Amino acid sequence: MNKKYYPNAKEIIPNDSHKSFYGKAWEYEENGKYYLVSYNTVVAQVSYDGECVVKGLYSATTTRHIKAFLTAHNIPYTDSRSIVEKYC
Repeated sequence: MNKKYYPNAKEIIPNDSHKSFYGKAWEYEENGKYYLVSYNTVVAQVSYDGECVVKGLYSATTTRHIKAFLTAHNIPYTDSRSIVEKYC
């Protein structure tokens, strides 16, 4: 996926001690949902009503991207296991 084809794309801000994901994690909005793109792959989505689907945790870095995305959209989780149990 190329960010330039999504005019409403925006960078995901880390929710840990890192300053940036350096363009590797971004989201876009389409058809009532927000989609998280990590390394050019859609890995999660959140609908306007708060329904969340995560397609897996993949690597440690992609898991960080997912956690930042969930936090940005006020989706509750406690750790990686809770993400898998609730949203995968």
